[in-house]
Amino acid sequence: MWKKMSVLVLLLGLAPCLLVAESYSPLNKSVAELKTDMGSGKTNSVEITSFYLARIEKLNPIYHAVINTNPDAEKIAVQLDRERAGGKVRGHLHGIPVLLKDNINTRDPIPTTAGSLALKQNYALEDALLVKKLRAAGAVILGKANLSEWANMRSTQSISGWSAMGGFTRNAWDVNKNPCGSSSGSAVAAALNLAPLTVGSETDGSILCPASMNGVVGFKPSAGMVSQTGIVPISHSQDTAGPITRSVADAVYLLQGMLADDSGVSAAELGSALESTSLKGITIGVARFYSGHDAAVDKVFENALIALKQAGAELVDVNDNMRIEELGGLEGLEIARLLADMKTDMRAYLKSAPAAVKVRSMEGLVAFNKANKDTEMPHFAQEFFEYALKSPALDSKEYQQMNASIKQHLAERGIAAILKNNTVDLLVAPSYGVAGLLKNERKSATQQPGSTQLSAMANLPTITVPMGLIDGLPLGMSFMAGMHSEPLLIRAAAGFESARGAFAQPEIKN
Repeated sequence: MWKKMSVLVLLLGLAPCLLVAESYSPLNKSVAELKTDMGSGKTNSVEITSFYLARIEKLNPIYHAVINTNPDAEKIAVQLDRERAGGKVRGHLHGIPVLLKDNINTRDPIPTTAGSLALKQNYALEDALLVKKLRAAGAVILGKANLSEWANMRSTQSISGWSAMGGFTRNAWDVNKNPCGSSSGSAVAAALNLAPLTVGSETDGSILCPASMNGVVGFKPSAGMVSQTGIVPISHSQDTAGPITRSVADAVYLLQGMLADDSGVSAAELGSALESTSLKGITIGVARFYSGHDAAVDKVFENALIALKQAGAELVDVNDNMRIEELGGLEGLEIARLLADMKTDMRAYLKSAPAAVKVRSMEGLVAFNKANKDTEMPHFAQEFFEYALKSPALDSKEYQQMNASIKQHLAERGIAAILKNNTVDLLVAPSYGVAGLLKNERKSATQQPGSTQLSAMANLPTITVPMGLIDGLPLGMSFMAGMHSEPLLIRAAAGFESARGAFAQPEIKN
C-alpha cells in the first residue's frame, strides 16, 4: 500500500495531463508500443515503473531473478515524465524501465555485487559508461538482476543462477530446470515480463545460453560496441554487455541506447536493419557440425530452417569446417586465457571500488570466501579463483603464446574462415539444448553442445532467437557472422522471428 501512496504523492507534483487511468497495463507491450502510449498520454513512466516494481515484488520470491530494485526508480520516472510534459524527450528509451545484471555499476542507492557478499557494500560512485548512455537515452534504472555468482568464474562446478546475494534463480518455464548463466536473472526477468528490457553480459555464452533456455532474445554484440568500463570483469579479451529482451526489435532499441562512442556501427544502421523482414538475397550457412547430437533438437532446427527459406533466404549446408571434437582442445586455451585476464582485470576493478569494499584483490577474494565458507560456498568451491592466482602475467611469454595459438586457430578454422570458405553471409545453429535439471553450469543442458564459443573467442556478434519447444521447454537458434555485422544479423533474426510467428510464453507459477 505504501508504494501506491508514494507514487500518488509523487504524481501530485506533476501536470494534470500526466495523471492516467489506473487500468493501463504495460504487460507484454513492446518498447515501440510503450513509447507511443506515453507520447499520447495514455500512460506515463511512473505508471509503467510502478507496475514493474509491483510485479517484481509479487513474482521474485518464486523465481529470484532480481537481487535489488532501485529505491529511486519512481523518482527518476517522475522527473522523466516532467521532462516529457515540458516537451523534452531524451531519447528513444525515455521513461522505459531497464533491469541491469548485478555486475554493472550504477550510482543509484543499490550495490553492485556480482552476487557476492564480498561486494555487499559496493555502492559505486559513478555509473558504468553503458549506464550513462542509457540514462542519456531516458531509461529508468529499475534494479539489478541476479546472476551466477562472479559470472560463473568462481568454480568449475558453479551452479547456474545461484549467488550468495540472490539465491537460486529459477528457469522461467520450469522452476526445477536450469536457467543457465551467468545472466540468468536478466533472461528470467525478460521471460517473466519483470521489466520491458534487461541487460546481461557475456564472456562465453552468458547472454546466449540463458536467453535460449528461457525463450527470449539474447544479443551479444561485437566486442567494443558497448563499453565495459564500470562492469565487474572476467576478461578484457572477451567480455561484452548486451540486451536480453522478448523481441529482436526491443533488443535493437536497447543496444542503440548502450552504444559506445566508437561502436563501429551506428544506431541508425541498427534501426534500419529492422525495416524489412524479407531475407531475399541473404545466403545462410547451416552449421551442420552442431547437428546429430539430439534428435529432438535437430527436428526443431529443421523446422526453423524451413521458416528461413520461407522468408527468402538461401541455405547452404556447412559440414566440413570446425568439428565439435576440436572445440574441446580450444576450450582449454580459452579458460587459461580467461583466468589470466581475470587475475589482472579483477584486481584493477577491486582497487577502484569504494573504500567500504574491504576486499581489494583476487587473493583477498579467496580469503574472504574461506572465511565465509558457510554462506559463500555451501554448494561449490572456488577452484577457478585459486587457479587464477597461479596464472601467467599478461606480459609473459606464456600468455602471449596462448593468445597467438587462439588467434591462429580462429583464423584457420573460425567463423570468418567458415564464411569465406563456403561463400555464405552468416551462420545459423541451435544455440543450446533445452534446459536440464538444476545441477551445475557444465550440466545445464541436454547433450546438445552450445554454439557460442567460436564467436566468443573471436569477439564476434551473435543473436539467439526462440525457435521452438521441446516438452514445453524453449530452444533458441543462433545467428552468427563477422565483426560489426550486427545490421545483417538483425535483419536475419527479425526476418526469422516474423516468419516463425508469435512464440509461447511461460506459465507463471503461484
